[in-house]
Amino acid sequence: MNPFLSNEIAKQHIGDLRRQARAQRVPEEQEPLPDDDCLTVRMAAPRDADALRLLAALEGVNMPRGEVLVAQVAGDVVAALPLDGGRALADPFQRSAEFVELLKVRARQLRRDEEESHGGVGLLARLGGALRTA
Repeated sequence: MNPFLSNEIAKQHIGDLRRQARAQRVPEEQEPLPDDDCLTVRMAAPRDADALRLLAALEGVNMPRGEVLVAQVAGDVVAALPLDGGRALADPFQRSAEFVELLKVRARQLRRDEEESHGGVGLLARLGGALRTA
């Protein structure tokens, strides 16, 4: 095949792929939640067992044990994060990445609060004390 023709075909194919990608791109702006859809981040309760079981099944993992944070939208649990460091669970059929990130932020806040409640001694202070005694 003629190298010039191959180059032109390749350019056309790349252009087609770029147009398809732009058409399927998720819009940068998030649609606001309707007024009746509020987001709640809270600790999971026994009544959430079925929702957690469903999220675990959708993700193909075992149901988390121990303390779990959940993100609830319009009464439905759409994401969960085990506080023991386990994998986050989310409904793969809904846009839920933002909810998982919120759960991670809240988990960090809870860990920080727990550290402060145990004498207010953070990692740097403990390391500094250990270095002074050595």
